[in-house]
Amino acid sequence: MKGFLETIFGWRAQDPPGMVQTAQWEGAVKIAVLDDSDADRERIAGLLQKLLSDAGEAYELRTYSDPKEFLWGVREGNGFDLYFLDMELSEKNGIQVAQELRRMFFMPCILFVTNHVEYAPQAFEVNAFRYLPKSCYEERMGEALAAVLPLIKARDRRFYVYRHYNDVERIWLRNIYYLEKAGSYVDLRLREQTISLRKPMKTVLGELNAPEFILVQRDIAVNVIHVMSIQQGELRMRDGKHIPLSRNRQDEVREKVLDYWNMEKSLTGFYR
Repeated sequence: MKGFLETIFGWRAQDPPGMVQTAQWEGAVKIAVLDDSDADRERIAGLLQKLLSDAGEAYELRTYSDPKEFLWGVREGNGFDLYFLDMELSEKNGIQVAQELRRMFFMPCILFVTNHVEYAPQAFEVNAFRYLPKSCYEERMGEALAAVLPLIKARDRRFYVYRHYNDVERIWLRNIYYLEKAGSYVDLRLREQTISLRKPMKTVLGELNAPEFILVQRDIAVNVIHVMSIQQGELRMRDGKHIPLSRNRQDEVREKVLDYWNMEKSLTGFYR
């Protein structure tokens, strides 16, 4: 179990064998700021630009004033590395937006910047990395960035090499929710896409060579990082799908999921 969790949280650098490779950190840190106050949004964005530029960090920064537009941008762009959220927003509050992010992504890195300190306990229920009051965020932002950037760069960067005729695509393992046999194909179910492989399930699991993928039925394997709960003999997945557990695998699957959740708590301080 330790090796599995070391791999998930980026503690190992070597490439596993088979069709999976590990990418080195490259490119820019992708950041989104959501605040419905024009003045606050501009100040936060300006401070981030200054701090990241002074540190020599490449970055891409997008700002949003509306939660609906923000969530649409997140879905279209396949997410960001860092999310800076206000708490009081139109239609949805920051906690609700964070819950949406948690349903879409594995451990999104969320920092709240807000005047509403009374929401702090709820912020940590959604595993917020930091809660920065607007009264002092300028003094604390540098420390927060210094703490979070190494964690982002150390995240799991394993990917599966998908080849289709002359096309080659990189599929991040963390983005695969589950595998499902469909006739002579195995479907990789991702958040916004399904990729079909004309291979047996055993072959695909061997190529992934990743212990977080576990068989829960003869024809379905799940990525344990996307299991949100186990209820009434079913796995409730991040994308809302309910997957019945095979009776003879219930104890094994439950043990592996709980082991993962316990390790997640030891690293973050919170259960999901």
